Amino acid sequence: MRFFCTAGRGTEIFACQEVRKEFNLCSDLVPKSEGKVYFQGNVNQIERILQLKTVERAFALVLHVDSNKYKDLDRATFLNNLRTDILNEDSWKNEDLKSVIEYLKSRHGGILQREGIPEGGEGPPSKKIKQERKLSFRVSCKCSGVLGRKVTAQLLAKQIGIKLSQLMRWNVNFKDPDIEICIQVNDVHVSVGIPLTRVPLSKRDYVKCHGLRGPVTWIMSNLLEIKNPSVILDPMCGKATILLEAAKQIEGVFCIGCDISDDQLKSAQENIDFGKVHDRLQLIKGDCRALPLTNESVDGIVCDTPFGKKYSVKESSTAFHASLLQEMYRVLKRNETVVLLVSEEMHHCIKNAGNSFQPCVHPGQNQIIQGQEDCIQLNEDIENHCFVLGDQSKQSLGIQTDKANINFSDTLVSDTKNSCEKSILPLPPQIRTYPLPNELYAHATEKALQSDTSSSDLKDSKLTDKCDELTYSLKSIGNCEDVKCDDLERGVTDLSSALEQFKHVSDHYIKLGETNSYIVVLKKP
Repeated sequence: MRFFCTAGRGTEIFACQEVRKEFNLCSDLVPKSEGKVYFQGNVNQIERILQLKTVERAFALVLHVDSNKYKDLDRATFLNNLRTDILNEDSWKNEDLKSVIEYLKSRHGGILQREGIPEGGEGPPSKKIKQERKLSFRVSCKCSGVLGRKVTAQLLAKQIGIKLSQLMRWNVNFKDPDIEICIQVNDVHVSVGIPLTRVPLSKRDYVKCHGLRGPVTWIMSNLLEIKNPSVILDPMCGKATILLEAAKQIEGVFCIGCDISDDQLKSAQENIDFGKVHDRLQLIKGDCRALPLTNESVDGIVCDTPFGKKYSVKESSTAFHASLLQEMYRVLKRNETVVLLVSEEMHHCIKNAGNSFQPCVHPGQNQIIQGQEDCIQLNEDIENHCFVLGDQSKQSLGIQTDKANINFSDTLVSDTKNSCEKSILPLPPQIRTYPLPNELYAHATEKALQSDTSSSDLKDSKLTDKCDELTYSLKSIGNCEDVKCDDLERGVTDLSSALEQFKHVSDHYIKLGETNSYIVVLKKP
């Protein structure tokens, strides 16, 4: 029996890899086309098919014909041949397909129980009689391209539904059918499939407040290549759907989600409660550019960055991403991975600013405390990016520097938050908090974002020349029409400095609705 799964544009390669791994198939047995992955299976494997994480929906394949067969036919001949191919009796009365249909019928309730009534119509009802009812179905069509203009979806669905009802002796039910027959006609192929589930597999049953699609969240968390036990951070977690997917699917991980929005944190907490991952996912409120975490304390970072449409930033997008990457570099352990979801425009800026992501490792350039207790220098070449501890010393904060773990009492948490209220904002009352591991707490750092325009020696001449090239891309992100060229140039320079610290691993194009986006994978050397 042939099956196929639909996948979002750009995710087909991940779906293909998962199917090959799950069913131990070679690449030749799992062909893929735009938005679909095909493979061989049987009815006993349906439950395993329904556990796939990278697909949108799963179908039993009834018919798959190359559209070139109908390319030169007139409308009447095309419609007649199409009906003949779809209604082929051998395809519908195939034993494998019958087994799949019986399986789907049993899931929807294949036995109808009714109470028997005596022939006279009087007296108590007799015992319940089990009676097998006829299968109910409906037909849905989607027609597009040149072939789609030769026939309407409504006409094709009506004609196929009538003939199929006569052929298989099924009942038509538009409201609550046992199975649905999905017909797709386009310039590439004509396919007929039966969905294995009513609800798409991409809609996770453990997510209450949906955000990013399930397959994309799984792909991003899987690209981290996490080794147990690990700590995963999302500095802009939103509804925490990515972290929820990681907490559910990866054993031995502890997830930390940070966000500046009370509304988003409230939705994230609802997802945590609904998904029952309280002991594996912690929420904190704060700025993603000033995280309350120690240096090199997390094993992986995943982030869906703002595209400038539904959510945007006040500053230029390049400056924001530069600050974000600098902070990610600080808290990420060495030889670990960052997975970012960025817009097409931002990907273009990153690609140009990063000079094709040439790895540039500077020995001794990692975070070093320069003898002063109130400053942690992140990069020897960028003086305007530092973390200020403020007037309080380590002794006043009660930090035990001679121990690996930091004793962080409730009183100290309160004092710490008050001392750095700009970077670690107080948690809203509706967010239930859980203690983080002690070694993950920061020394109460505050990010001082300063713009030192006099430090012209930090600017790379090659990247300065690219400022004009990137101006158009930058203006299309985050309402940056009024940003001056000097600000754009400075943003490109800062973004380049941040990217030079990472090694580029891969890029993956992903279509999110009507929006083009990219998954960018970086590794800290």
